Amino acid sequence: MSSVNKYLRSVRRHLLCSATDKSSLISALRMDISDQFADEKVGYDTLVRTFGEPAETAEALMLGMTEVSRRRYNRAAIFIVVGSLALILAFCLVLKAFTSCFAPNTQPTEDYNSTYIEDGTNYGRRGQVYKGG
Repeated sequence: MSSVNKYLRSVRRHLLCSATDKSSLISALRMDISDQFADEKVGYDTLVRTFGEPAETAEALMLGMTEVSRRRYNRAAIFIVVGSLALILAFCLVLKAFTSCFAPNTQPTEDYNSTYIEDGTNYGRRGQVYKGG
Protein backbone atom coordinates (compact mmCIF):
# COMPACT_ATOMS: atom_id res chain seq x y z
CA MET A 1 0.00 0.00 0.00
CA SER A 2 1.40 3.36 -0.91
CA SER A 3 2.01 5.94 1.77
CA VAL A 4 -0.55 8.27 0.15
CA ASN A 5 -3.28 5.61 0.39
CA LYS A 6 -2.27 4.84 3.98
CA TYR A 7 -2.51 8.53 4.90
CA LEU A 8 -5.86 8.97 3.14
CA ARG A 9 -7.28 5.86 4.82
CA SER A 10 -6.19 7.19 8.20
CA VAL A 11 -7.80 10.58 7.49
CA ARG A 12 -10.99 8.83 6.32
CA ARG A 13 -11.26 6.99 9.66
CA HIS A 14 -11.24 10.30 11.53
CA LEU A 15 -13.94 11.93 9.40
CA LEU A 16 -17.34 12.09 11.09
CA CYS A 17 -19.67 12.50 8.14
CA SER A 18 -21.64 10.48 5.63
CA ALA A 19 -19.92 8.14 3.18
CA THR A 20 -20.71 10.48 0.29
CA ASP A 21 -19.16 13.44 2.07
CA LYS A 22 -16.14 11.32 3.05
CA SER A 23 -15.59 10.32 -0.55
CA SER A 24 -15.72 13.89 -1.81
CA LEU A 25 -13.42 15.18 0.95
CA ILE A 26 -10.89 12.40 0.38
CA SER A 27 -10.98 12.99 -3.39
CA ALA A 28 -10.24 16.67 -2.86
CA LEU A 29 -7.38 15.83 -0.49
CA ARG A 30 -5.99 13.29 -2.97
CA MET A 31 -5.99 15.98 -5.66
CA ASP A 32 -4.21 18.41 -3.31
CA ILE A 33 -1.54 15.80 -2.58
CA SER A 34 -1.05 14.98 -6.26
CA ASP A 35 -0.84 18.72 -7.14
CA GLN A 36 1.70 19.43 -4.42
CA PHE A 37 3.95 16.44 -5.02
CA ALA A 38 3.34 15.98 -8.79
CA ASP A 39 5.17 12.77 -9.74
CA GLU A 40 7.38 12.42 -6.68
CA LYS A 41 7.31 9.39 -4.46
CA VAL A 42 6.23 10.82 -1.12
CA GLY A 43 6.54 9.15 2.27
CA TYR A 44 4.00 9.04 5.05
CA ASP A 45 6.15 11.27 7.28
CA THR A 46 6.36 13.90 4.54
CA LEU A 47 2.57 13.90 4.24
CA VAL A 48 2.22 14.32 8.01
CA ARG A 49 4.70 17.21 8.01
CA THR A 50 2.95 18.89 5.07
CA PHE A 51 -0.73 18.31 5.88
CA GLY A 52 -0.62 17.49 9.58
CA GLU A 53 -1.65 14.46 11.58
CA PRO A 54 -4.62 12.56 10.07
CA ALA A 55 -6.93 13.61 12.94
CA GLU A 56 -6.01 17.27 12.45
CA THR A 57 -6.45 17.02 8.69
CA ALA A 58 -9.87 15.39 9.11
CA GLU A 59 -10.92 18.14 11.51
CA ALA A 60 -9.80 20.83 9.06
CA LEU A 61 -11.66 19.13 6.22
CA MET A 62 -14.82 18.91 8.28
CA LEU A 63 -14.70 22.62 9.04
CA GLY A 64 -15.21 23.16 5.34
CA MET A 65 -18.37 21.07 5.30
CA THR A 66 -21.70 22.81 5.11
CA GLU A 67 -23.95 22.99 8.13
CA VAL A 68 -26.60 20.98 6.25
CA SER A 69 -24.20 18.06 5.82
CA ARG A 70 -23.30 18.07 9.51
CA ARG A 71 -26.94 18.19 10.57
CA ARG A 72 -27.81 15.36 8.19
CA TYR A 73 -25.04 13.21 9.67
CA ASN A 74 -26.15 14.01 13.24
CA ARG A 75 -29.75 13.18 12.37
CA ALA A 76 -28.69 9.86 10.88
CA ALA A 77 -26.62 9.04 13.98
CA ILE A 78 -29.58 9.82 16.26
CA PHE A 79 -31.86 7.67 14.08
CA ILE A 80 -29.42 4.75 14.35
CA VAL A 81 -29.23 5.04 18.15
CA VAL A 82 -33.00 5.32 18.60
CA GLY A 83 -33.61 2.47 16.17
CA SER A 84 -31.12 0.26 18.01
CA LEU A 85 -32.79 0.99 21.33
CA ALA A 86 -36.20 0.19 19.84
CA LEU A 87 -34.91 -3.15 18.54
CA ILE A 88 -33.42 -4.03 21.92
CA LEU A 89 -36.69 -3.15 23.65
CA ALA A 90 -38.69 -5.22 21.16
CA PHE A 91 -36.33 -8.16 21.65
CA CYS A 92 -36.72 -7.93 25.44
CA LEU A 93 -40.52 -7.84 25.16
CA VAL A 94 -40.58 -10.84 22.83
CA LEU A 95 -38.21 -12.72 25.13
CA LYS A 96 -40.39 -11.91 28.15
CA ALA A 97 -43.53 -13.07 26.33
CA PHE A 98 -41.81 -16.23 25.14
CA THR A 99 -40.48 -17.16 28.58
CA SER A 100 -43.79 -16.43 30.31
CA CYS A 101 -45.57 -18.80 27.91
CA PHE A 102 -43.27 -21.65 28.82
CA ALA A 103 -42.82 -20.83 32.51
CA PRO A 104 -43.49 -23.70 34.88
CA ASN A 105 -46.88 -23.78 36.58
CA THR A 106 -46.49 -21.66 39.69
CA GLN A 107 -49.98 -22.22 41.03
CA PRO A 108 -50.05 -23.81 44.49
CA THR A 109 -50.87 -27.49 44.56
CA GLU A 110 -53.70 -29.05 46.49
CA ASP A 111 -51.33 -29.76 49.39
CA TYR A 112 -50.47 -26.08 49.72
CA ASN A 113 -51.72 -25.79 53.32
CA SER A 114 -50.92 -29.33 54.33
CA THR A 115 -48.63 -30.11 57.21
CA TYR A 116 -46.44 -33.20 57.12
CA ILE A 117 -45.34 -34.89 60.31
CA GLU A 118 -42.19 -36.99 60.55
CA ASP A 119 -44.14 -40.23 60.59
CA GLY A 120 -45.50 -39.49 57.09
CA THR A 121 -49.01 -38.53 58.21
CA ASN A 122 -50.45 -35.75 56.12
CA TYR A 123 -52.80 -33.32 57.84
CA GLY A 124 -54.86 -31.49 55.23
CA ARG A 125 -56.49 -28.09 55.31
CA ARG A 126 -59.33 -29.03 57.56
CA GLY A 127 -57.36 -31.30 59.80
CA GLN A 128 -58.28 -34.53 57.97
CA VAL A 129 -55.66 -37.19 58.18
CA TYR A 130 -54.55 -38.74 54.92
CA LYS A 131 -52.78 -42.04 55.21
CA GLY A 132 -49.72 -42.87 53.17
CA GLY A 133 -48.22 -39.57 52.51
